[in-house]
Amino acid sequence: MVLDEPQVWQEQMLTELTASRFDGAWVRIHDSGDFFSEGYLVRWLEIMRARPRTRFYAYTKEVALFRAVVEPDPPVNFWWVFSFGGLQDASLDVARDRVADVFPGRRHQGAGEGRLAQLHFFSRRQVDSGASLRSFSR
Repeated sequence: MVLDEPQVWQEQMLTELTASRFDGAWVRIHDSGDFFSEGYLVRWLEIMRARPRTRFYAYTKEVALFRAVVEPDPPVNFWWVFSFGGLQDASLDVARDRVADVFPGRRHQGAGEGRLAQLHFFSRRQVDSGASLRSFSR
């Protein structure tokens, strides 16, 4: 449905997210897969902004897309982590970006000047504080 009728999909997501169980809840976008187009990502951003009491998070390898579309004006209730292993690893900076690495012993070309990738964890207090994870130092 998301490909054939994106507006209907978005309306159904918005309707589903009005349920009380999503008030203050964390919603992971994708348990597999990624943001496959700018239009699809923009629809998710619209959903997030329309449901400010729900917190959203995602893992993505779409670094350039996120730099262009999300980073200039991210929803306050959205946290994302870049995943190593994609074609855009060279543009990741482990000193600046939140990154995850499924294979932490491997070196990723260009990422953080060849340093080993790291998975950045946040304490329960930081996550529960309601403050944006983007503001935390590593």
